[in-house]
Amino acid sequence: MSFFAIQPQLQLFQSQAEEESWLKDHREAMRCYNLESQIRLGITVFDSALALGEIAATPEDLTVLFEVIAAWKNCIPNVNRGIESLQRQGFPVEGADRIAQYFDRACRILAGDEDFPKGRKFGAAYTRDNLEKLGRHPDRPRVSRDPADDEL
Repeated sequence: MSFFAIQPQLQLFQSQAEEESWLKDHREAMRCYNLESQIRLGITVFDSALALGEIAATPEDLTVLFEVIAAWKNCIPNVNRGIESLQRQGFPVEGADRIAQYFDRACRILAGDEDFPKGRKFGAAYTRDNLEKLGRHPDRPRVSRDPADDEL
């Protein structure tokens, strides 16, 4: 067997190895892009919850909003694992600092350490009492995908 006989196989092997290297880099970049999209969505949801809190008309509205914020907060550990993984690999993750600030704020709101909405005194104790009256467990928020299920 001569060198010329195996040269096409060698070239195929080399091109596949180069492609695998490029593909791995591409996958990691897409993972970062997808996580940043998820972070932007999380920021939008939290901003929307805060805005809705300012126009909430009834204590029941605030109770449902409390559930939304609690459900949002429960998503953050998974997001944080993705952020930490990508940052260890050297990727700067856009929005990571802001989502951490929002997580801290959500914790303060849910604990009753921050007036929410601003200037009103519907803290965590009040909201927990309302959740219990509605038959919902305050530590396991339920946010339905069907708006009819959330009617109070």
